Amino acid sequence: MIGKSAKAERMPEQHFLGEVVPLNAPTPISVGSISTLHVSGFNANANDREVENFCRFLPGFVAAKASVGKGPPKLWVRFDCVENALAARHAIDGQPFDLRDGGPLLAAQLAKTEMNPENRPRVGGASCATGRLDAILGIPSTPASGAGLWQPTLCSDPSGGKAVGGKGAGAPPSKRPRVSGDEEIDTMVIMKPGDEGLTPEALHEYFTQVEGYVALRMGGANCFVKFAAPEIALAAVALSAENGMQAQLAKSNMNPSQATHVNA
Repeated sequence: MIGKSAKAERMPEQHFLGEVVPLNAPTPISVGSISTLHVSGFNANANDREVENFCRFLPGFVAAKASVGKGPPKLWVRFDCVENALAARHAIDGQPFDLRDGGPLLAAQLAKTEMNPENRPRVGGASCATGRLDAILGIPSTPASGAGLWQPTLCSDPSGGKAVGGKGAGAPPSKRPRVSGDEEIDTMVIMKPGDEGLTPEALHEYFTQVEGYVALRMGGANCFVKFAAPEIALAAVALSAENGMQAQLAKSNMNPSQATHVNA
């Protein structure tokens, strides 16, 4: 028996069409050609709209397709390149879908086969909500009036950055604002969060749920929030607006040394 056990060879794991392949699988597929994620671990009561829109704002998002009602909810998400798919996997994997419900954690893996974007039910923009503001702060979340419209009123900050945004309708900028040279904006500003009962501490706790959050500081009545990359700042603006905050990209990048709250 011992001799047979010693000679026995372990058969390599076989992967079949449509099967999800973890990145650490013994015989992984080439990640150079797959830009589709398979996401599972959603709460059982999640509806198809919630699931399909879950990653709609992530950088590089192309299309999403949900499977809800036949077993646990599942999601397939197509990105424009494998790098964005892997970045999304890193942001999603191991996170809860609903912060109020102690359900399973999300599991994001590269799919075995590429999703056909022609069959997509919904397409969208540039960032993924990690959690609703009411779920994190325990208060109702009300969409901001005119959310989704770019509002270009300038609001200066006495200690450094200048905010672009405020009241007054306007057209969305065609490009991300830039500061000197080729530097792009990685900082957003939330206009007068105190008017909504949001403290710097509560905002810091909220943004620690967002991948890429670096630090924040109060500049007068406004709150400036710095992220690891301009794309994440854009995503955070969309997420914050969805949760009822008046948020825009700042005119200049925040100096982390001026931060009052730093993400450890």
